Amino acid sequence: MSEPAAPPEPEPFATWVDLEKRWRPLSDEERLAADERLADASAMVRAECPRVDARVEAGKLARRVVEQIVCAMVRRCMSVPADQAPVTQQQQTAGPFSLSVTPFNPGQDLFLLRSERRQLAGPPRAFTIRLGGAG
Repeated sequence: MSEPAAPPEPEPFATWVDLEKRWRPLSDEERLAADERLADASAMVRAECPRVDARVEAGKLARRVVEQIVCAMVRRCMSVPADQAPVTQQQQTAGPFSLSVTPFNPGQDLFLLRSERRQLAGPPRAFTIRLGGAG
């Protein structure tokens, strides 16, 4: 007996073309890497905000917003030069020699900013918690 086929992967929210429009021209090698990272970023968005597809389909969230967020995630990842660590702060002193560096995303990880998470999740839902016994 064969196992049922896994459901197809949903389409990424953006392509390398969308990333190029928002950032800069990409080499052929970067385009391949970008498509892979855009698919990863889209999967991460869906994992962290499971209702995102339903919100887009219902018109409660513009697909363009999700596309922009996914492209921003990949841009943060790909902005890191392969031969050097990205830094948010660097300090140097000449004598007697000192160097201090604060790295930014040294592992070239994909991540959502808090503001992006809020955009994807939508407005908070109201709820009530009944305290005490029945009645």
